[in-house]
Amino acid sequence: MTVQGIRIPFANLLSLHYVGLFANNFLPSGIGGDALRICPFRKDTIIGRWLSQMGKYKAAPGVLIKVLALSFLFQALMILAKIFIFRSAGINLPLAVHFLYIPVIMAVSMLPISINGLGIREGMYIILYGYAGVDSATAVLCSLLFFILVTLASLAGGIAFLQRKW
Repeated sequence: MTVQGIRIPFANLLSLHYVGLFANNFLPSGIGGDALRICPFRKDTIIGRWLSQMGKYKAAPGVLIKVLALSFLFQALMILAKIFIFRSAGINLPLAVHFLYIPVIMAVSMLPISINGLGIREGMYIILYGYAGVDSATAVLCSLLFFILVTLASLAGGIAFLQRKW
């Protein structure tokens, strides 16, 4: 992928994504991985130069629109995964319920008061999905199943993190 005149191989971007996902699981809140993706880069590296050019998005709004579209697509796929988890537990709620509750749950889970939002997220599942008629045990089960799914997927980021040359 070429952005701001700097070519970054897709495999490197994917590796960075998984390193951040891994860090999000073991640092406070859900933003630790974002800091990890950004902080260790020096300006004389490819990614460091790319990050220093972020302000130039004003001159390339098409790129920013594509990035935002991919971000929304990614978030929609995350919500879809949660919908499938609820359905596997026998809970079939309207899509609007999930698209309303999940962003709120994700935002509250990012408060830096627990590791990866554990406990906070489950409490929010209980409260919000309780309004939709989901019992507490099922709400916690669905939350933890998704957490396990993401944690297992993030292990690839742990491996990539260990292989990085800092």
